[in-house]
Amino acid sequence: MALLPYVHPAWQIAALVLALWALRQGLRMRTLRLRKLHDRRLPLVDPHALTGLAFAGALALGYVAGPTILGGVRGEPVFRSPHAFFATLAMLLVGAGAALGWGLWRGRARRTDRALHAYCMGLALFVSLIAATLGLGLLP
Repeated sequence: MALLPYVHPAWQIAALVLALWALRQGLRMRTLRLRKLHDRRLPLVDPHALTGLAFAGALALGYVAGPTILGGVRGEPVFRSPHAFFATLAMLLVGAGAALGWGLWRGRARRTDRALHAYCMGLALFVSLIAATLGLGLLP
């Protein structure tokens, strides 16, 4: 039970590793697209989308686990810290970026959706790092 408060941070770090892997794949796709070294559909699209979906799911699960552990197990008030604010902002950005990415993956996206997807997810990663830093102060 003493290690339970560390489950959420460890899980979220694993989710951020998935995000960095998806970012790497996305940047590789961008490079190929800009150099025009591809056919119509890049071979990295499916792995990038699946890694991104795994990241979004893992982050969402961790987003629910954090307040559950903090409030349910430790008996502390939830959503009353800067960490909660930035985590919620990151989750909203990931949701928007994932929705845009889903449309791109399914071929039902507008031309501007690719740039919006990259912007939302890049900003979400930055905000997630802020949330992670602020979360260190909540650890026992």
